[in-house]
Amino acid sequence: MRRRTKGAHATRPGRGCCPRGRRPGCPRPGRRPRPHRRRPRWRRLDTYLEIHEAALELFESQGIRETTVQQIADRARVSPRTFFRYFTTKE
Repeated sequence: MRRRTKGAHATRPGRGCCPRGRRPGCPRPGRRPRPHRRRPRWRRLDTYLEIHEAALELFESQGIRETTVQQIADRARVSPRTFFRYFTTKE
């Protein structure tokens, strides 16, 4: 006999929540999900300052319009995606 839970699939006693193996989002039986680990605050600040300093150097030498996000990210040794995590726009 199946018992319905809050999720879309049923549970069976003794087998965990997924009868055909684990489905995405289901914790393993008997384990709690691990909390999301963030970077330490000092490391986030270091990354922010590296990006900011790299942008200022490039803006002084090339100008704002000629400088690309890719150039700033390369100079700061981060990806463009990381750049946009810290700053919403180039300006």
